[in-house]
Amino acid sequence: MKIVAAVLFGLMSHMAVAAPVQLNFDKVELTQFLAAAYGDALKKNFVVSPQLLNESKKVSLHVDIERDKLAQFLEEYLQRLGINAPEKDGIVYLSAAAPTSAALPPGVPGEATPLMPSPLGLSPIGPTSASPPSIPIAEKEFRTFRPAHRDADFIATVLNAAFGPGTASRAGAQLVLAATKTVVDKALSLAADIDVAPAQVTVSATFVEVSSADGKSRGFSLIANVLGARLGASIGTTDSPNTFSIKSTSFEAVLNALDSDGRFRQVSNPRVTVDDYEKTTITVGDETPTVAGTTLDNNGRAIQQVVYRPSGVILDVLPKVLGDGRIQMIIDGQVSSFQSTTTGVSNSPTLVKRQVKTSLTLDSGEVMVIGGLNDSKATTNRSGLAFLPSFFAVTNEQRSNTELVLVLSAQVAK
Repeated sequence: MKIVAAVLFGLMSHMAVAAPVQLNFDKVELTQFLAAAYGDALKKNFVVSPQLLNESKKVSLHVDIERDKLAQFLEEYLQRLGINAPEKDGIVYLSAAAPTSAALPPGVPGEATPLMPSPLGLSPIGPTSASPPSIPIAEKEFRTFRPAHRDADFIATVLNAAFGPGTASRAGAQLVLAATKTVVDKALSLAADIDVAPAQVTVSATFVEVSSADGKSRGFSLIANVLGARLGASIGTTDSPNTFSIKSTSFEAVLNALDSDGRFRQVSNPRVTVDDYEKTTITVGDETPTVAGTTLDNNGRAIQQVVYRPSGVILDVLPKVLGDGRIQMIIDGQVSSFQSTTTGVSNSPTLVKRQVKTSLTLDSGEVMVIGGLNDSKATTNRSGLAFLPSFFAVTNEQRSNTELVLVLSAQVAK
C-alpha cells in the first residue's frame, strides 16, 4: 500500500492502553485510509460499500490521540467526510451518509436514499425532480384519459411537468397514466381542469406601402394624420416611436380610409383565425429557386444545389389571450422579393427583404399601426443633345422613399 507519509499507530503490545496513537496520512486514497484505520489500528472487521469504493477523495490527517479515544475520533471524523460507520455484531459498515437525516433501515446497515417532497406535494421523489425513483410495476395504477378539447400532447406535457416524467404518455388520441393511485387521481383531476376549449383569435393584417418623391416625408406619420382626420380616431401613444394604436374604430374602417387615398397601396390583406397559443404563418407570394451551393461530380463537373425560398408577404403570428381578455401578439412580418444579383454570385438572385419583429399587447379589436420599414432609392438621369459633348449634359438626381407600414388587429371570437 503506497502512502506518501508513514502511518504510525504505536500498537506495540507492551505499551499501556492509554498510550497515544500517531496518525500521519498525506493525500492517501480514501479506501486505504479506511483499511489502515479500522483494519490495522482498531483491529475491527469492516465492510465498505460499493459507492465508497468508487470515491476519489484524498485524506490528509496528522494527529496524536489517546488509544481509547481513537474509535470515537474516527467516527466523528468520518461523519465530517460524509461517511456513516455504524457497527452491528462486531462488523463496521462504512457507507456514504444520506444528504438528510433519514435513518438507516433496520437490519444490516447500508446507504439510505433520502426522500424529498415534490414541489406539488404529490408524491416523494428522489434527490432531484429530474430523476424520480422508479415505482414497482405492482404498485402502479394504469388509467386512460381521452381529451375532448385539447390535444393529447399538450395535456401530457403539463402532467409530466407536474408529476414527473413518464406519468402520462400518448396512445393515439388518448393518454395513458401510470403512477401510484394517489398521483393518478390527482393527474386525472388536473387533466380535466385543463381540457377546455382554447379561445379562438381572428388576426387581420395588411402591409401598406407609402411612397414620397422628396425622400423626406414619413409614411408612418402620414398615415397617422390621415386616420386621425378622416375617422376622428383616437390615436393612442405607445412606448415605441414607430407604433400607435386605434381603439375607437374597426380594422375594416381603417382599411377603407386608406383605400380612399391614392398615396397608399395595400400590398396584401391576409386574415386568419387561430387557436390561442398556436402559431400561424400567412404567406402570399412565390417560391423562387436559389443556388445554395455547388459541388463537383466524379468527372469534375459542377452541380448546383437548388433551394426554393419563399418571397412576398410572410406573416408569423402567435396570439396569447391573457387573463384580463387582452391579447399578447408575437409578430414576425416581412415583405420580400428577389432581384438580379449584384454581389458577384452568378445565376442566383438576391433576396431584398423588409422585416419587422415585435411583441405587443392589445385589447380585443384594437388596431395597431407599426412603421419603420423604410427603403430609399436614388435615381440619376442625364439629359442633353446627342451631338454635343457629354459635359454639356445636365445631370438630375432624384431620391424616393418607400415605407411599409403594418396595420394589425386581433379579436377574440365570441
